[in-house]
Amino acid sequence: MWEADPSKPNPFEITVTGPTLANVRRQLVEDEAKDLAEGRDSTLDSRVSLFVLISEGIDLEAEQCVHFCLLFCAFSNVVAVWAFRRAIGVSGSKLWEHAKDRQHTKHQLRCNALRRKIDHWFKYQALYFPEVVKLRQTSTDHQSEVKVQDIPLWLPSQIKGKIPVTLEAQRTEWRLRNGQAYEALDTLQFQLQLRAHLRTFKHRFVRGQGPNTRARKSISLVQEKIDIAARDYRISYEALDALGSILFKYGWHNELQPLLDEDIRDLSEGEDKKSDGKRTVSWIWRIKEIQNLENDSHLNDREFFCPFYDAFL
Repeated sequence: MWEADPSKPNPFEITVTGPTLANVRRQLVEDEAKDLAEGRDSTLDSRVSLFVLISEGIDLEAEQCVHFCLLFCAFSNVVAVWAFRRAIGVSGSKLWEHAKDRQHTKHQLRCNALRRKIDHWFKYQALYFPEVVKLRQTSTDHQSEVKVQDIPLWLPSQIKGKIPVTLEAQRTEWRLRNGQAYEALDTLQFQLQLRAHLRTFKHRFVRGQGPNTRARKSISLVQEKIDIAARDYRISYEALDALGSILFKYGWHNELQPLLDEDIRDLSEGEDKKSDGKRTVSWIWRIKEIQNLENDSHLNDREFFCPFYDAFL
């Protein structure tokens, strides 16, 4: 109906009923500015406040997850190349050794850069939470070398009573994690609907080996974004669950729930992954309302979906 008449509600445009991570960060910055104007300043460093520390810690956590995904993809590609060269009888050649060295170099450069960022962040963390230094030493004593993606950051939600943490730090992370959870759900909804649309388009209009290959690649890119959004939500939910009992916040469970694999489905998929018969809509669609946002130009069909059509055809 929307494709025939753009004045109808657009099923791909989704409103966010909860706060976004950017919105929460803006509110925290404005609260910080208000405190400074009134002469209340509890920061221990002129460049890094408590809000900046926790916010950058959440960003580093996301970079660790991305680094792990890149490592997994690189490993998968190396295995695929190795299997191919073994099949054609040229495994162990000099070309393979050089390609392996280049892959290792790129990976190690990413590891080094991320480790430097984490070490730099640790210096400011020790300023606000001095006892976290002993906590880090205790967690790494039994390990000879911790991979960069496995380094514990010890954010307030991860400390869980091991060392004293201020209520201000816990409230700050709670607000940031709450925005992260709603933003991840918003992204998850949009990408699920986009995947359903691309699958329908592929089934109806795409013919031939080349176009089908490009179509599958486009759908796989959307699937990667779905997986990332689901991962971000699960991380934020775990943090909210840990902080909720400390801050006596319980009402959030009425909307946000644990995200299971079977919950990640679009509106046309039933609980058993079938579209026929009685359908049970996943809970992720029951906490937000789909409305028509005609002024949201970056989500309309002409500017956003045409590149996928071109990739298919």
